Amino acid sequence: LLKRQRRGARPKKKVSLTARIVGALALREYGRKELRRKFARKLEEGETLEMLDAVLDRMEQLGYLSDERYACVKARSVSSRMGNARIERELRMRGIDSAIARKAVAEIEVPEEVRAYRIWRRRFDELPKDYRERERQIRYLAYRGFSFTSIQRVIRGEVEDSDEE
Repeated sequence: LLKRQRRGARPKKKVSLTARIVGALALREYGRKELRRKFARKLEEGETLEMLDAVLDRMEQLGYLSDERYACVKARSVSSRMGNARIERELRMRGIDSAIARKAVAEIEVPEEVRAYRIWRRRFDELPKDYRERERQIRYLAYRGFSFTSIQRVIRGEVEDSDEE
């Protein structure tokens, strides 16, 4: 389908690769590999992967692009829904180095067992009465990436949330 141009409407100006990348970074944080993947698919005529890498290098030099900052922001934002193992795995899947992912997870302020307790409380709110229910609750928390130690403490009723009334 062809779009009709309104009378007097100017044709769209071509936006540079740098401007498009800065625009994306203005909206949210990205990891380098994730941003490279996103823009490698959208290269316009005359743009190459080498140009993309050069722009990404420049963004890192200027401090606009940082894997460390992205990892910390992402870890903090998903920490209320996921355990440490799952957060690390998600970050690695997005191209973040393992050491950076571990550091970002370590900087989460709320301990893992308290986060596991909060999720468990929203879903179940009572300790398991039998083996089958216990296994169901364990699977629920394990799927979300919580350590078995944290899960055991929650299921046994050994964790309390200091933020509760």
